[in-house]
Amino acid sequence: MPRPIRRPVEVWQPIVSGTPRAFDFIAKHGIKGVMLGTAEQFIDQWIRAYQEANARHGRTLQLGENMALGLWSYLGDTHEQAKSKLQPIFEEHVKFAAPLGMLRYRQDQMQQLGPTGVARHIAAGVDYEGVLAKKAWIPATTAEMTDYLKDLERRYPGLEHIILGFPFGASAADFKDQLQRFARDVMPAFRGRAVAAH
Repeated sequence: MPRPIRRPVEVWQPIVSGTPRAFDFIAKHGIKGVMLGTAEQFIDQWIRAYQEANARHGRTLQLGENMALGLWSYLGDTHEQAKSKLQPIFEEHVKFAAPLGMLRYRQDQMQQLGPTGVARHIAAGVDYEGVLAKKAWIPATTAEMTDYLKDLERRYPGLEHIILGFPFGASAADFKDQLQRFARDVMPAFRGRAVAAH
């Protein structure tokens, strides 16, 4: 394998468990963190835990610095339209992710596992309304999305990387439309900042 032309190489690690051990490992090695489809309470906990772990390893970071936040979202003309368009996409995502243990569940859902495992797990369902309330998935108008991102910018001044996740079950045309809407109607509200060359 050829060596990278530019060093050091940035390494980004998905944050899944959010354990102190995981944060210490990534901070020790200067690894940057990525959160995707994460409930709002975990976003705050993990951003703070990442900052604290880096401080223990001699790096002073702003809240959100060296992290990326991925959003499962859908932009619609109205909030209700976005919500109704996002629901079948969410349901397809659950069919894929649930058997792999990639979703957080309530205790009563975990008890559904039993010997038939996957089918019962999916049948237990993940509460769509609950996921929306926790902002793990976000249906929004472009104005609502802009407000949400402005709020994140205020709370986490170091957060500079947003990833638009587009889950399984969505078409390429939907994905293209969503990217165009985001670029046209949301991104202009955020000014680019000059980044120093390394």
